Amino acid sequence: MLGAMSERDRPSGEARTTMRTLRHEMRTPLGQIIGYSELLEEELQERGQADLLPDLERIRRAARTLLDLRPVDAPAALGLGGGHYVPRHSDVAFARRVAFGHLLSTRVLESADPGILDAAVARTPEARIAYVHRKSLGKADLRAWETRLESLGLRVVREADLDALRAKTS
Repeated sequence: MLGAMSERDRPSGEARTTMRTLRHEMRTPLGQIIGYSELLEEELQERGQADLLPDLERIRRAARTLLDLRPVDAPAALGLGGGHYVPRHSDVAFARRVAFGHLLSTRVLESADPGILDAAVARTPEARIAYVHRKSLGKADLRAWETRLESLGLRVVREADLDALRAKTS
């Protein structure tokens, strides 16, 4: 069982400052996206093209989600496995408040140079944990990737571990 989030698993002050700066810089363009989608909604309603309205609502919801992002004490992680756009990792990031530095899909892991994992770890120095989409990898590959992650100093966690970690830090 995981204990409370250790100091080394918390995002650095630099990471929190970067998040605040990014959020500030994104307000205007995201506001424009929301406003433009509202204009398009009115236009589509006037033209009787209501079938496109759900798409506009998804655009607005995504923009509002980005606007609502706040710096959190979330562990930084690497994500491995999953489909091309790694939707499972996105779900985990939002639901479990995990900050993924790099995401490597199953396709990338299968076709890339083995050094790609080393590069991802090197470029995400704040990462202390790794979440692997276990269902997307064969057992032998899963064990090999987990062993490699651990040899690089990352603790491999399951989603239940993230729930426990979050509960202890709340």
